[in-house]
Amino acid sequence: MNGLPSVIATVNFKGGVGKTTVTWLLARVASEEEPVLVIDADAQMSLTTAVELAEETGRFSEDFERWFQTHRETRRTLFDAIDRFTQKGEHFDFPIDRRVAFQIHERLWLIPATSDLYWLTLEVFDRNQMQSFVPALLRKLTRARMGFRYVFFDCPPSFTVLSFSILTNCDLVLVPVNPDVFAARGLDILLEGLELQLQPHPFPKVAVFMNRARLYREQFTHETRYYWRQVQEICANWTRKGKSIRPLAAFVPERADIRKSIGRGGKVPEEFRQMLRQLWKEIREFSGG
Repeated sequence: MNGLPSVIATVNFKGGVGKTTVTWLLARVASEEEPVLVIDADAQMSLTTAVELAEETGRFSEDFERWFQTHRETRRTLFDAIDRFTQKGEHFDFPIDRRVAFQIHERLWLIPATSDLYWLTLEVFDRNQMQSFVPALLRKLTRARMGFRYVFFDCPPSFTVLSFSILTNCDLVLVPVNPDVFAARGLDILLEGLELQLQPHPFPKVAVFMNRARLYREQFTHETRYYWRQVQEICANWTRKGKSIRPLAAFVPERADIRKSIGRGGKVPEEFRQMLRQLWKEIREFSGG
């Protein structure tokens, strides 16, 4: 991946942990200083919907709706890129232009998901061939002078051939957990799954952080601290196995207004923005980016 953007993949096989929200907000924070691309790799289109769907109308914003229609009609979607790549022969014939990624603002772009990505769950594409898809796509973007510094992937909750390509070519796997009984056990199952699915490729760096942390006087509540200690123990166990896994000190608090700040017009509260910046700094340092 030399010369290509740093790739961060957000993963959690348990739904409802806030994976999509925190992926987008971290990308927004990162884009304050560097150009960032976010790729929605989930056929459920959770990130695409959250960012562009107007809550009051239940429809996409007009400018995005027009762009998205062209995006699909001209076959510039993520699925179309995968389809072209797996049929490439000697050449990956997928044109890169403004119809591939939607510009949110000066330094932030989005490649949305489409429902076609459901085909990836049926294993109609060869896993070994798909492994090199992500670096091939990023090379095309780089050659087209779309010079992103970071690429964030919002991964699907199930493991697909696209997940395989993302996770075998990423600089960091980011795992948000919630303060509940599934935190430690779910993390252990996720790591076991990654170890099994990614063989014989190297196990990636993994950063784990507490999302929706419950606070009392700016500190973890007893319950949140209890579950976080369990997560730290799981991380320590995997570290002893020789895996590069780090529980991050920074966290994201549970706040009712966080969800409302995800859209393009949403305003991130300044106090929350500072927490995200702290989390992003720790992520960047650990990933080596």
